[in-house]
Amino acid sequence: MKEQIQIQNDVLFKLTSTPDLFKKTLSVSLLGISEDAADALGIDRVNVWQFDRTRNEFQCLLCYEQASKKYTSGETLRIHKYPKFFTALHNERNIPISDVSKDVRTSELKDDYWTAHRITSSLIVPIRISGSVEGMTCFDMVNEKRIWKEDDIAFACQITDLVEQVMLTSQVQTKDQTLTTLHTTSLDTVSRYSINKLLTDIVQKTAQLLNASCGLLFLHEDNYRETRCVVSYNMTKNYTGFTLKSGEGAVGETTRTNQTLIIDDYRTWPNRVLAFEEEKPFIALISAPMIVKDQPLGVLQVMHKEENHRFSETDKQIITIMANQAAIAVEYNRLHDNTQQLHTSLDLLNRITTTSISALTTSDLVEISLEHILLALGQPIGTLKISENTAVRGLSLDASKALSDGLHTMDDKFTTTIHVADWREERGDFSAMSAMMQRFGIRSSIIVPVVVLGENIGFLCVSSTMPHHWTKDEIDLATMVGKQLSLSTERIQFSRSTLNQSNMIGKLKIVSAALNHLYSFDEALKTIGQGTVLLTESPHAAIYLRNSDGTISCRWFNKLSSNHVQRIESHEEQELSHLLVSSTHPIIISDLYASGVEPHLQDVFGTEGFKAISLYPIIYDEQVIGSIGSFYTEPHIWSQNTQDILTGFTNQAALTLQNAYLYKQLEEGYVDMALALANAMDRRETLLSNYSNQLADWAERTARVMGCSEQEISDVRWAAMLHDIGKAEIPDEVLQKPGPLTREEWEIVQRHPIKGEELVQPLTRFNNVGSIIRSFRERYDGKGYPNKLRKDQIPLGARILAVADAYGSIIDKRPYKPSRPHEEAIVELQNSSGQQFDPVVVNAFLQANKYNNRQM
Repeated sequence: MKEQIQIQNDVLFKLTSTPDLFKKTLSVSLLGISEDAADALGIDRVNVWQFDRTRNEFQCLLCYEQASKKYTSGETLRIHKYPKFFTALHNERNIPISDVSKDVRTSELKDDYWTAHRITSSLIVPIRISGSVEGMTCFDMVNEKRIWKEDDIAFACQITDLVEQVMLTSQVQTKDQTLTTLHTTSLDTVSRYSINKLLTDIVQKTAQLLNASCGLLFLHEDNYRETRCVVSYNMTKNYTGFTLKSGEGAVGETTRTNQTLIIDDYRTWPNRVLAFEEEKPFIALISAPMIVKDQPLGVLQVMHKEENHRFSETDKQIITIMANQAAIAVEYNRLHDNTQQLHTSLDLLNRITTTSISALTTSDLVEISLEHILLALGQPIGTLKISENTAVRGLSLDASKALSDGLHTMDDKFTTTIHVADWREERGDFSAMSAMMQRFGIRSSIIVPVVVLGENIGFLCVSSTMPHHWTKDEIDLATMVGKQLSLSTERIQFSRSTLNQSNMIGKLKIVSAALNHLYSFDEALKTIGQGTVLLTESPHAAIYLRNSDGTISCRWFNKLSSNHVQRIESHEEQELSHLLVSSTHPIIISDLYASGVEPHLQDVFGTEGFKAISLYPIIYDEQVIGSIGSFYTEPHIWSQNTQDILTGFTNQAALTLQNAYLYKQLEEGYVDMALALANAMDRRETLLSNYSNQLADWAERTARVMGCSEQEISDVRWAAMLHDIGKAEIPDEVLQKPGPLTREEWEIVQRHPIKGEELVQPLTRFNNVGSIIRSFRERYDGKGYPNKLRKDQIPLGARILAVADAYGSIIDKRPYKPSRPHEEAIVELQNSSGQQFDPVVVNAFLQANKYNNRQM
């Protein structure tokens, strides 16, 4: 007995440790398992059965005969003939039968199956996958009865578990292979079959992949207000044409969420559709949206009709892929139908004409027109060249270029349409071209010039590798297309000129709006420079200004080398500097290396790689104060309209610079006044010398420790310098009152941060400074004033200034309080950390202003 158990354990260990057991085909894996199981149990036969896709019969996947070492397959058992047996199979974990002739569970099999195979005893174990019976393994004795022991039954169940895993792996592999095949062929199928055939095929294959009973496919119509069934597969009745309203049923829920939906029992689902409720055509359901470019096109559903069938997460992934395939097919079909409709509704010649008229660019014109003319003339080879744009079909680029060069050398002869039936027989003016055509394998051609304003700017060439006698209709068609191309090219060039002018005006509006704002001088220069780049469409630009001593400064530049700037500003280049700011008229040089151009200009700007330059003078009060330069790496032509717009822009730039200069002077005076007022406030309240400067130093050092940007550091320093200017309106008797303040007096004091912000608001560069001054009396815990802000609601600069000012007020002697030592000030800051002050700022302040316990 122990020996038999050891044999069975060894077999199980061998099978489960075989690395490629699940990589083999299903029949090979099952044969190996059956052989080892038969040997270990000492039985005559092993059978593995599985439901077919209809679940109406069992199919024998493998029948292994121990005596002959042979196996067969293909036998079937019709389920309706053996209801008792299949009921037992569904309800029992295993069915050990010592005498098949006496067991009531298998009595239905006695007269045909047991007798036909001479089976006397059998041990039957159901194969369950995902909780559902999918087959069975039968361990049979022939001509000999056997009492099945518990060890035998346990071993048979373990063998069956292994069979289940092999079958499940095979099912997944089969599904993967089917999906791969469908994925690679579905798009090809669109062009070969009707859309209805394709969608029906997709629904049927989805149902088969998921072992489902039936399926439906819906498409959205009337802007999603209605959804129509277009495929009804294996349903109790044909639902094709059946419509659902928006949001109705499982289709509506799937569309609303754009997510795959699984319903285990549709009969109890609260939102079920009444039409399906009446028929009850299915039980379990899985529904996936068909989506293309984030737009839902429809819904794919498959269903189970039988009880105890459920869909899994793997099924969810598979149906999502299939729904995507269906969506692609629908979208492709719609696009195909639209294209077909366009092709059948328009005459081919009209399409060529329409294309020529509607093309916005020469590139579009050549590409589309060549396709149409080749189709119209039924030829495979063509070249269409207009200016620098070339389209080629059936010919190499080298051959097309050679053809272009050949036609260019004979412009005087190439003035009308050329048609050659066979280049081998050409002996006239085009004999030289004949050799070239033959070299490229071309035997016949029609060549039409494209002429704009009397000048050849391109050609259309349609060719064949066979001799072809061109009919009059073909020649007329090609000639007419050439003329249409000429007219369209002229229209495009005119449209482009008009568009460029419109674009320039639009850009000028944008730039003008920017220049109408008050700027600091440097900001004004930057705005003018950016406007120059936008208007001239050249990234290489500079602004040169005359200094009071007569020298020239390059105050703003873009995409220029520092060496160039240094050379312009050097004293040795006075002649060039004079040229840059002397002329009252624009200096425009389309080609820097054309004859008559000053060599010195070629030297200075040519070393930068420029081949064209423009210099527009900045004039104020009838004096040239500088110039705006634009530079190009290729020769450049400026239209008169462009020159006029750039002149107007430069005049506006001059006013902007002058206003910025005056504003700078005004702003500096206002800052001086604000600082004087701040110093006056210091003298009213503190006995420390230069208190605001000291406060600014503390705040700056703290901001640097905290990693603030230079702009943030500048803002917090200015805020420290001007923090108390709002106290100008507080009377001395309130500000210097030694005792407690009344409620009215305290309200006056609390207004000083708001007043301080108002006093710095006229200065644009102090916008952030004002918000710091307004908020530096706020508290970290939200109990401060004027707005009771808390934590990160308070600007960082205000949190820094609050700590620095608190420290200063503690160590300073004020009219209303004595000074206190540095050590007490530090303790008080630490005690108030997290309540009145930001803890991070307190730590940064102590780190930045640490002086070995001496007063800072």
